[in-house]
Amino acid sequence: MNDMTVTNIKKTVLDGKVKNVKDLATSLPQIHKQYGVEGPTHSHPNQYIIEKKLLKYELARVNLEKDAHNGDVEEVNMLKSMQQTKRQEAMRVMKENKSFNKEWDNEGKANWKVNRETRAKEIAR
Repeated sequence: MNDMTVTNIKKTVLDGKVKNVKDLATSLPQIHKQYGVEGPTHSHPNQYIIEKKLLKYELARVNLEKDAHNGDVEEVNMLKSMQQTKRQEAMRVMKENKSFNKEWDNEGKANWKVNRETRAKEIAR
């Protein structure tokens, strides 16, 4: 699997967690009825308050997981961008070096021709 597929799967899972926690907060009475629980599930009024507060923390936890995942995605994208920039810079330097070497070679050939002509004149003289 490539990075984008894994990223999409993680994002889908995290979005699902957020939705499940939000649904749990609103559909708790229906869940209790589904399992045959009649009336409040708490024997004490404080337990309702505790359950409500715990749902808030669960939602906060899931949101933090989602933020952490988004941070990971941003970091991976930043690293890829840095690698691409380094690669382009290396390619630019290689092109400059190649053109410099080509110019150097052409200049050397021109000097060699002049030197050969001068030597041939000296020999002929």
